[in-house]
Amino acid sequence: LLAAFLHRISRGEGVECCFFHRTQKYLFLGEYKYWALQDGDETILNRALLYKDRRDFVIQEGDTGKREELEEVTEEVDVRELWPYEDRDFTPWLANNLDILGKELGMELEFVSLEEPVGPFYLDILAKDVNSGTLVAIENQLEWTDHSHLGQLLTYAAGCDAGLAVWITPWLRNEHGEALNQLNRWTNGSIKFYGVEVEAVRTGKSLPKPKFHLKASPSEEYVKNHDAADISPHTSRLRDFSQELRQNLWQTEFFDGIPVRRNYYYGNGIQEFASMPNEDIHYRASLEGRNDAWVSLYVGETGDKRTERIFGTLKKDNEQIQASLDATCNAELQWMRDDGTGRSGVHIRRDGSIDDPPEKLEEIRAWMVEFLLKFREIFEPRLERILSEIQGDDR
Repeated sequence: LLAAFLHRISRGEGVECCFFHRTQKYLFLGEYKYWALQDGDETILNRALLYKDRRDFVIQEGDTGKREELEEVTEEVDVRELWPYEDRDFTPWLANNLDILGKELGMELEFVSLEEPVGPFYLDILAKDVNSGTLVAIENQLEWTDHSHLGQLLTYAAGCDAGLAVWITPWLRNEHGEALNQLNRWTNGSIKFYGVEVEAVRTGKSLPKPKFHLKASPSEEYVKNHDAADISPHTSRLRDFSQELRQNLWQTEFFDGIPVRRNYYYGNGIQEFASMPNEDIHYRASLEGRNDAWVSLYVGETGDKRTERIFGTLKKDNEQIQASLDATCNAELQWMRDDGTGRSGVHIRRDGSIDDPPEKLEEIRAWMVEFLLKFREIFEPRLERILSEIQGDDR
């Protein structure tokens, strides 16, 4: 059999393919592939089943194994054949094909940014779950998983305030898969971790195509039971209110240009969104106290010289800012150098409680969206001008 195999290979038959990183000539005969391996001075004939059914190895006349006879043979190829470079090929491809990954995860994903900065580091892809508004951190690794990338996934997810973290690799080690499962148990559903294997397959002469396989994920039964049993009704209402507020904001232009990684939800009815001119300046929407709903702009730590200058310069323009607000709605600004948080800011308030009926809560959300948009429209140009003046003076 070995002599017959080598004879046919010597006649130019066979197809050069890559299986498990080994590229060599194969004969595809019926439902099997055959190849030769060298073990010292000895040549060994190998056979592997392509399909479920088995049959005896018989080299039949006319069964050449040439490429034109392999149209229906499906083979796994090295992912590097489809994406030679992770950063230049796979990551941009995935950013444009999040629907394929989303289908495997059971969610609809929307692209947010590529190479999202997290301090001095960069997350491969930042996406968003369309249905929940939750940010999704996606870390790619086109090789066996390692501890380094597990640490990166945690760092990026935390830095982006992501509610979902997805690790994509051709080979997820059992230990790392179990680590993701354990993280899901430890975090009690506050963040969900997924491990997904990617492969490239080719049928006949066709180009390789990608396939995703979910290998690690939170237990739906566990998350459901946890949500029902471990979260207080008050906290659950606050979370639902904030989630719907984020969804409403995503339907506006509010997030245009805002660094998404600097958006925070504190779990107690407070949400903060970074300004475009400076990430240390935040817009805030909150339900605090017994009957207080707020929209605010925080400009920095009280006592800091730069904060004092920004706050003071903005306050000097109070009359014009108030007039801009009065042109569309009746709202009185409150300027506070320290409101108890150690920060300086400007605020507007209305009555509102998380215990209000649903129709009242919807009214409060609409009010927050309206004034967050108005605050950004009014304050962003002023902040850009003030920060530019401060930067010029520092030179």
